[in-house]
Amino acid sequence: MKNILFLALLMPSLSHALKVTITPSADCNAAGTTCTDSIEQAERDINNDLPDVNEDDYAAGFAKSTAFAYKGMGSDYSDNFTFFVFKAAGGVAIESESGFNLEESDSVKGAAPGGALTVGLNLDLLPVDKIGPVEFKKMDLFFNFMSYSMDQDLDDMAFEGDISALGVFARYRLMDPVDILPGYMLEWGGIHLHTGIQRSSMDLNFSQTFNGTADAGGTTVRYDDTKAIVDIESAVTSIPIEFSTYLRTLYVLTLYGGAGLDVNMGEAEINLDGNGTVTSDDGNTDYGTLEASGNGTGSPEATNFRAFGGVQINIPFVRVYAQVNKALGSDLIGANAGVKILW
Repeated sequence: MKNILFLALLMPSLSHALKVTITPSADCNAAGTTCTDSIEQAERDINNDLPDVNEDDYAAGFAKSTAFAYKGMGSDYSDNFTFFVFKAAGGVAIESESGFNLEESDSVKGAAPGGALTVGLNLDLLPVDKIGPVEFKKMDLFFNFMSYSMDQDLDDMAFEGDISALGVFARYRLMDPVDILPGYMLEWGGIHLHTGIQRSSMDLNFSQTFNGTADAGGTTVRYDDTKAIVDIESAVTSIPIEFSTYLRTLYVLTLYGGAGLDVNMGEAEINLDGNGTVTSDDGNTDYGTLEASGNGTGSPEATNFRAFGGVQINIPFVRVYAQVNKALGSDLIGANAGVKILW
């Protein structure tokens, strides 16, 4: 069940990119217009309510989402730690006019999952205190990585694939925290500058099975176990420059936010294929052949601005957080959540 949210977002997107055609067989043509009318009706039924969107637009949506899904996982925005932090996080990004509203799935143009294990170290452990104006006690270095399979079957759809990520980030405290009220009753966390590089990729095979009947003139045609297949390969490199701050109150609650500029490189490719047979209602006569094909390539925006914000619950040495990222000027949105252990 770990990928259900992502699949719920991705399925409409992939389905929208599919356009199937059905070619009547000689037996159907011989049966007259009632058969060919039913074939046309079956084609309309399968393609019903699927918007006519260029595959290149979907490829670009997947490329954007692949990069955006990892925003917030590679650094830290809500704590100043002394020695180390370990974070496990997962999330999803989507390009859609309706955000995560699944009832408006027609607007989905691409989606991608993200997940990372992150280790952060404070550089005060180095034998020197500073180099020029850079004080190492104010600098943290982070490493993140992830590689996992996301195979999943759900109803008449099946997914096989892998995602992976690797990143290195640095954080520098530009302004020190201030205890407004003692005992973490109210603390301002200062201002941090973040930057680094994140490489993320997704390799996914998706298949959908169509089943149903159509009758537009007295001849019933049946399309059982006809299948459409989508292959997606997306690999993106992203370099963020971010500023963040946080406010901690009553010890247990932290609110944080910030803004950033992302420099993105990479590409996504989509290949569509499909096949199947349309038969008479009893299954004994071949009435047509179903086909779906197409391909597209797309890249993320070279640069994008975004805002982000989150909430964190603080337990001694443990943190639980959730974060939302929103690209400014576009329909790209992402969310992630995780657990941290720090000292």
